[in-house]
Amino acid sequence: MRGIVNQDLNERLQSPSVNASIARFYKKNDILEVTGAVRGDFFDDDNLWYTLDNGAFVWNGAVDVEPECNTPDPEDKEQFVISYRRVLSDGSADMFIKDPANELHFTPLKLPAKEATLQFNKLIPTHFADGVIQSVKKLKDQNRRHVVVYIHGFQPFSSLKLDLLTSYANNYMNFPGNKIAKVLFLVWPAQGLGRKRADDRAVLAGRNFTRNELFKPFEVLSQELRKEGMFLDLVVHSFGHQLLNGMLNPFDSLKLPKDVFENIFLMASDVTHLALNEKGFDLPNFFGRNDRFMYDYTQLKRLGRKVHVFFDEFDYLLYVSTKKFVGADRLAERPLERDRRGLTDNYRNLGNYGIGELKDIFKPQLGFNVQSVQTLIAPNDIANLCDFPWQPYETTSFFRRHIDNVALTADYGGFGLLDIVFNARRLQNYHKYVFTCRPVVRKVQSLLI
Repeated sequence: MRGIVNQDLNERLQSPSVNASIARFYKKNDILEVTGAVRGDFFDDDNLWYTLDNGAFVWNGAVDVEPECNTPDPEDKEQFVISYRRVLSDGSADMFIKDPANELHFTPLKLPAKEATLQFNKLIPTHFADGVIQSVKKLKDQNRRHVVVYIHGFQPFSSLKLDLLTSYANNYMNFPGNKIAKVLFLVWPAQGLGRKRADDRAVLAGRNFTRNELFKPFEVLSQELRKEGMFLDLVVHSFGHQLLNGMLNPFDSLKLPKDVFENIFLMASDVTHLALNEKGFDLPNFFGRNDRFMYDYTQLKRLGRKVHVFFDEFDYLLYVSTKKFVGADRLAERPLERDRRGLTDNYRNLGNYGIGELKDIFKPQLGFNVQSVQTLIAPNDIANLCDFPWQPYETTSFFRRHIDNVALTADYGGFGLLDIVFNARRLQNYHKYVFTCRPVVRKVQSLLI
């Protein structure tokens, strides 16, 4: 597995110890070949060490591992990108306008792809469906019967986030007995440095999607796939759930089709957990603001036949998101636990709602299959980093202490943007890629027919 050094680092001989002999010295951005992981000396509250292909050891906190463990077969390099961004006259996606398009475009591509080379065509539902099905029929394994639509999440700066498409295709399609045939990666203008404004735009973009009947191409594709004994599924990640919420609310039975997707997978949902309540919840899109949005995922049970919600209680970025919605200044003014809970209870993030006490106070409505990522990981299983390259934080680490404080006292004081800046690849990679790690892939594949 490829590792990228993120700070000055010593390579240790003989043992994973700060007292072991130093074999060599690495600088930031040096590349390592990581073969495994072991427990060793604690350093900076963390005792996980990586083993290298030469048998030496390096402390894991100074190395960012990349989750892709295999290179896909040539036929699995052929996927599709659907653009909900505006497309320029030369066929390229407009990377600067933050408003969505009123129509969809698409292009086939080969992984790994560079966004500057992509040229999009207008998406005509029947032609699009025919193109996808013909691509599927070229596969050697005709038992792969699922086509997946993937909606990505937030981005501070504009891009097409093709790294997520690559990670998904690599890790799902290399799984033994893989049932996924193709991935349709839906890109949309999710960028912005102002989170409040980005959230509002995402909800409105979702409403625009349904209002313009942009589910129609997926409805047509779903119908054509079923004629061939195949299925269409939906995967939504992180901030993409704000877009999804706008697609569903306000509900319009004339515009929102039924049973388009066989399965809907919600991964690291960056919205309030109350979106799964019966009848949802009317909520300001940041605490203390006057503008309100209905958060209600009830209609997902109309849009898809089965809905699966995956959460991870160690997803640090989603705790920062909750704190952002509530407001750090308001939390700082509430020294008492009951007052902090009065602020945070409605904003707790669905993506990591399942920690301890939240399981007791929140019961999702029937029809949602809720799954913890941590229950899928074998205890203390660090033998194969390709299976799960991010280990749960040690109880003594500041990451874990902050997370535990949320459960015990509703105290989000330890979470901050500087933590993300100084641990960017570690925390962001966990959030982006944990849902393509082997334990999650195994579970998702088991849920496909």
